[in-house]
Amino acid sequence: MNTFLVIIGIHAALAGVALVFAAFMSLVAPTDEEQEAMRKDFEARCPKGFWGRTLFCMFGRYSQRGATQNVLEHWPRQPRVRKLAYWGIACLVVAVAIGMHFGIFKPGVYVGQ
Repeated sequence: MNTFLVIIGIHAALAGVALVFAAFMSLVAPTDEEQEAMRKDFEARCPKGFWGRTLFCMFGRYSQRGATQNVLEHWPRQPRVRKLAYWGIACLVVAVAIGMHFGIFKPGVYVGQ
């Protein structure tokens, strides 16, 4: 029974991390309208030529909007992504519950004892 719980806990942790990561990356990615606006702004502000564009992109601090800002803007508009995040958190809660059953969060308990 303990082996079965360990296997379920490991899989729940992996699924939870994967789902939360997928939701976060889906929220951080810009929408098509945002990409088009960024491209137009880039074309207007960027110097011509290979080296000018390369240096502008590397050192011009172009489009360094915070990922948190994108997440907060896209969160209310994407219900499927929210479901991904919620399912990921639920899987992580199951993994933590199974871990607590085995006492892995107790102080002084190390692997191999």
